[in-house]
Amino acid sequence: MASVHVESSLVIASRRDRVWAVLTDFELAPRWIKNTLLRLEGSLCEGAELYFSFPKHPRFPGRLTRLQPPEVFGLSFATRDFLFTLREVDGHTEVRCSMETPHYARYTLENLERGNQKICQAMLRHLKSLVEETV
Repeated sequence: MASVHVESSLVIASRRDRVWAVLTDFELAPRWIKNTLLRLEGSLCEGAELYFSFPKHPRFPGRLTRLQPPEVFGLSFATRDFLFTLREVDGHTEVRCSMETPHYARYTLENLERGNQKICQAMLRHLKSLVEETV
């Protein structure tokens, strides 16, 4: 099955270590992942099994796929793989969100790309707001 890959980025007016702290704080995850996420549980170590709690799925399994502090953070759940990369630029942080999903035949490639792009952009906007409010 072919996959769909999208990327989005934005700059947050905060140092990379601060953005990293918010991004990797599982208690804060529901505030930037949104999409009805109630809780994220697991260990902050590469390869760790994670559990995403949603209203209709109280313990949905996932995995922490990449962890290279304070630059790379990867999550996988359902059929979605997310990779966040952080780069410090003049005291600010550029955050890039990459998302990969299978290309399901019932959706056009354009619609999948557009939908996935919206998901990445929304997560980045929520992360930016959360970092700025918790400074």
